[in-house]
Amino acid sequence: MTNYDISSARPADTGGSPGVKPPDPHASDGKASILLVDDREDKRLAMETVIAGLGENLVKVSSGKEALRCLLSQDFAVILLDVNMPGMDGFETAYLIRQRRSSEHTPIIFVTGISDTETHVSRGYSLGAVDYILTPVLPEVLRTKVSVFVELFKKTEQLKRQTERLRLAHDELELRVQERTSELAAVNQALQKEIADRQNAEHRVLKING
Repeated sequence: MTNYDISSARPADTGGSPGVKPPDPHASDGKASILLVDDREDKRLAMETVIAGLGENLVKVSSGKEALRCLLSQDFAVILLDVNMPGMDGFETAYLIRQRRSSEHTPIIFVTGISDTETHVSRGYSLGAVDYILTPVLPEVLRTKVSVFVELFKKTEQLKRQTERLRLAHDELELRVQERTSELAAVNQALQKEIADRQNAEHRVLKING
């Protein structure tokens, strides 16, 4: 296993490797991000052509290290990860991805050749893979599998936003109740003082008249 500390990686920037799209964590266009990791440009291009039809944000990198840098600054709906890459292969990359709390549950789909399937499947699933795509890629299979995770990601994000709005609304309501309670307490205190003052005044009048 490659000794690589994901926490020391730096986010990719516009001056990085070709094909790396600078992430925008503040984007609000409603699109999900898909991470494509493959050292071969022809395979990246082939999958990009298919995935582009989904209309989502596709981030392409050519190595596991670049993928780990992207994960430091962006959340992804799904990761398409090539198994056979030089240096840090797909399995090592997946292992390191799972070490980060923010990406430990991010769906990983391994991309592998038919001849490698039997030896790779069990190891891949043990590292958290949710599925496999065999090369050469069948466009409809790729689109369908990716779209499922994109839709799940969007629904999860929507639920998170709704939960956050409810929390903020609850906090605001609680604050208003506290403010109103304080106002009522102050009014009650003033009223009690006024009653006491009137009673004292009445006692003084009675003493004078008596």
